[in-house]
Amino acid sequence: MTTSLAVSSMPSLGETARADLLNRVRLLLDEELVRFVEVLDAAGACDDVAAIRLYQAEFSLEAVR
Repeated sequence: MTTSLAVSSMPSLGETARADLLNRVRLLLDEELVRFVEVLDAAGACDDVAAIRLYQAEFSLEAVR
């Protein structure tokens, strides 16, 4: 009976594998987030009138159709 209690209190192989996989995925996503922020920072500040120009270009394209 002691053996069955000891075995049931230990995490199963599946639980251990799942926890390991989740940790690995978190690590990969954290590294990707850092890389993404670095790319955004390297791109510089956003042009304040870019959205207006894009809207005007889209409007002009629709008018030509």
